[in-house]
Amino acid sequence: MAHFKCKCGLRLSNGLCPNDIQIRVVKDETWQKAVCTNKDIVFVFMDYDIWKCPRCNRVYSFKKNNIDKMFAIEEVEMNILTQCLCGQQDFNTYIAYTDIEMDRYTSTADTAGQMPNPPRDLWSCNTCNRFFLKEAQSEIIQVYREQDYYAYDDIASADEEPRNVYLIPKGYTGWIEIHYRQASYPLIEINNNEYVFEIPDSGILRISNKEPHYEEDEYYYTDSNGRSTCELVSRHIIEDSGETLREKFLVGKEENKD
Repeated sequence: MAHFKCKCGLRLSNGLCPNDIQIRVVKDETWQKAVCTNKDIVFVFMDYDIWKCPRCNRVYSFKKNNIDKMFAIEEVEMNILTQCLCGQQDFNTYIAYTDIEMDRYTSTADTAGQMPNPPRDLWSCNTCNRFFLKEAQSEIIQVYREQDYYAYDDIASADEEPRNVYLIPKGYTGWIEIHYRQASYPLIEINNNEYVFEIPDSGILRISNKEPHYEEDEYYYTDSNGRSTCELVSRHIIEDSGETLREKFLVGKEENKD
């Protein structure tokens, strides 16, 4: 599970599966070839995995798991794209699905040819790095311009943010599950800037909290001698069925996943 703080202050996370934060972007040429050949969707590799903030609509792209670029909407509305605001007419063209859309459509479609028409189009300028986004149900083309994410000194550092601390019985390997919305179980409250989750020997913790806090995560093995860092943690995901929300992650080596 990845998460970070948007410039507007909202913490974004892809822990919920599926989620409305991630947008899967693929070149239009690649997608059209996949549709024509009825290629299996699992073999259509996305060119970009971008995140869009639902509060301020900023968009982020990544490189090696770090924020690479940030884009903000310009106060410009367009109905037809003939040239970029910089005057350039050379564009790369893409189609894009949100993570939720991809999950919904692939529940009944196995190949690109079986997918419904893309819900949005995207163009990027080869000169000034602006990009343009048009939703299928809208006549307006949104214009995004790159900004320097790291130039803003009002973004709180990780040290100032609350932390999720997971205390795992020493020697435990396998899946950890935290079941939320369990009315008769304890409420985990913040203490010394930490939400502390004490995992029982069974690996299943039930709490009455309504939903997770998308903060910094720290994992520790614990016993009578205290804490020691647990580094073998992977596949941290969140599953929400409506009545029950379940957070889970794997402790142990890759071969123990199954």
